Amino acid sequence: MKTKISIIFCLLSVICSSCSDWLDVKPNDKMTEEQTFTSMPGFKQALNGVYIELNQNSLYGRQLTCDFIEVIAQRYDVSESQNQAKYDVMQLINTNTTTRSVLSSAWGKAYNLIANVNLIIKNCEQHREILPDDYYR
Repeated sequence: MKTKISIIFCLLSVICSSCSDWLDVKPNDKMTEEQTFTSMPGFKQALNGVYIELNQNSLYGRQLTCDFIEVIAQRYDVSESQNQAKYDVMQLINTNTTTRSVLSSAWGKAYNLIANVNLIIKNCEQHREILPDDYYR
């Protein structure tokens, strides 16, 4: 009986000690913050990602340049029968679900990108030795 308990205890200790490495799986399609900011190309890739996301339709690719902003500024003549959502925006009525969705998407994406830029700036300070002076400034 005593040997069975000691064998079970040994097996459990072996199983539990190897679990930490077994559960620590790194995805192949994504990079961690540590991997990204250890080289100059990593910094460039992170900054390029911010610029690419700024170009999405929910931000400067559409809504904040030629669509939503222009309707708010009343540069387009939108009739109520033509597009109810844009008409409500033009009348500065923000109770429409479409209007709220556009605003929520734009603000959510913008705050996400601000957080990403703050992360890049933080890593510029932490990895100063990687960045040449021109890039650091």
